[in-house]
Amino acid sequence: MYVGQEVNWKVTEDKKIIEYTTTLKVIFKVVFCFYKFNNVISFREKNNLFEQLVFTQLLSGSS
Repeated sequence: MYVGQEVNWKVTEDKKIIEYTTTLKVIFKVVFCFYKFNNVISFREKNNLFEQLVFTQLLSGSS
């Protein structure tokens, strides 16, 4: 094993690690965005349910 070969091997290993981490970052961003989007949707649904509940309570209370 020559010094040059060792350096090349190290560089390719570093490149692999960098590619791996960037892929992980991308996956994390996608998951995070999806999670946030999902939370917004569920929050709106909860609000709608709450509004419906209040509305029905008001209707039943007024009659």
